[in-house]
Amino acid sequence: MRLPSPPGPLHKPVSEALVEFQKAKTKFVNTVNELLAKGDPGVDVAFLEGNLLPMLYNPLVQDVVPSVQVAALDALKTLTSSTERAGDELTAPEILQNLVASLRHENRRVIISGTCALQSLAAKKASHAAAIVDSGALVPLRALLESFDVEVKESAVRAMTALADAGEGPKEALLDDATLEALVVNMNAGDSSIALRTAIARFFDVCSGYGAGSAARVMDSGATASVAALARDAASTHAAGGASPKSRAVAFACLAQMARHGDHLAAAVVDAGAVPDALAALIDAEHAGVREAAAAMAREIASKTPELAEAVAADGGVAALVQNLRLERGEQRAILSTQTLGFIADFRPSFAAAAVGVDQGRCLVEAMECAADGDASIAAAWAMGCVARHGQESAAPLARSGAIKVLLASYVNPVVSDALRDRSKATLKALIRNCGDLALIEPLVSDATPPVILRHVLGEFGEKLAADVGAKRSFVTSGGLMRLQGVLKAHERGLEDAAKAIEDAKKTGDAPPPPHEGLLDGRALKDAKSINSNFPPEVVSYYLYC
Repeated sequence: MRLPSPPGPLHKPVSEALVEFQKAKTKFVNTVNELLAKGDPGVDVAFLEGNLLPMLYNPLVQDVVPSVQVAALDALKTLTSSTERAGDELTAPEILQNLVASLRHENRRVIISGTCALQSLAAKKASHAAAIVDSGALVPLRALLESFDVEVKESAVRAMTALADAGEGPKEALLDDATLEALVVNMNAGDSSIALRTAIARFFDVCSGYGAGSAARVMDSGATASVAALARDAASTHAAGGASPKSRAVAFACLAQMARHGDHLAAAVVDAGAVPDALAALIDAEHAGVREAAAAMAREIASKTPELAEAVAADGGVAALVQNLRLERGEQRAILSTQTLGFIADFRPSFAAAAVGVDQGRCLVEAMECAADGDASIAAAWAMGCVARHGQESAAPLARSGAIKVLLASYVNPVVSDALRDRSKATLKALIRNCGDLALIEPLVSDATPPVILRHVLGEFGEKLAADVGAKRSFVTSGGLMRLQGVLKAHERGLEDAAKAIEDAKKTGDAPPPPHEGLLDGRALKDAKSINSNFPPEVVSYYLYC
């Protein structure tokens, strides 16, 4: 009788079989990732139809070899990012627990791949994010914030950001005091990388976007100063990892989101010392994204109160905004600095004068001339109106810089929107009323000027011409008096043509034409006659009949 072999190491054939099995698993998951990396939707469908998911989340995600787990988690991340169907299957409670378990693994690569898979799952669909929260994943995610591995912490924060971005429920679950404190501690830690601090700032940005209450909770944790410090540090080549334009842009965007929701929140951003850094970023010629985010922050602050507008405008703020508009010439981003100058100017006459003090308002005129779209044009017309409404000190520089011409061209353009036409008209009226120099509006005395604008021009001349000898002389020598007679003749022709059309309709039995009051209404006609009364009758007759 044959005796059994004594206890000892595995037989060589058994060992070889196990090794081959492990090699086959590794080859399989690597091949899956290689095929998924091609980005072919047909491959994704084929894998799903071939029941790949159960193979990944059941044996492979729980494999004893970390490299196999990592590859399986990476494949799940790719599939969930490309199709909702994969996420719908993975969010079944018993299956989702396999992914959450990876967050407690001893191997850092497994943890990072697990957080990335959960991030992809949460970002795809709000119900997926809710399922992750219900699975208890927030407990291990929060624990990862205490890891000594910076990359592990960064991956955890990115997953938390995707969850917070998915909806009010997940955001509320994350926005507790302990989590906020841990995030701020990591923001302020000397060994935290710029990348980790940027990821945390992005989380704060997303949470602040839900409204004043959420923004206040974030800011009460001390996040404002931490984000402001990131904006400053990311500009320095001496910072850990070197200068990072992307991190600066994220920081300024977060601060803009914080400031957006209320006066006291905007004041807190100012108190954090963020404004000087934002003004410096406005003139960063190399990085458009940084300029855009900084301009958004400046706009949110300047729009709130006179004191906050002054905080932006002071110490070279207006000059920075003007230079920013030159850098953004013709770009949609220009709307941000345009609106900021408008908000600043709108509060006080002194602010309006300061807004045009750098370049006589030419930057606003060019912002409208080179506007990227209708919204940018409306913003420029509105900003010029904010400047012009305060009086001569601010309106005259704009008029001398060509604002009247560009606004009139916009008003008569048949293809512009009603909103732009109305805004152009309102600003034109403010400029005509407040520019304080009849010579600046004298070219508008013409039958080519739209009647609604011409009436305001004649009103200004009718009121002010009699007391200004120089203006009367200029009105004659510049051709204004001659053009005024042309206006009167055009008015009379219009009335005659309207009367004739009525008579013709009576003879033919056609419906009468709509009423026509002529080029001038009663008040404008009275103003025109008042203007003529300032000159000898023979001079007026000469120009009327020549």
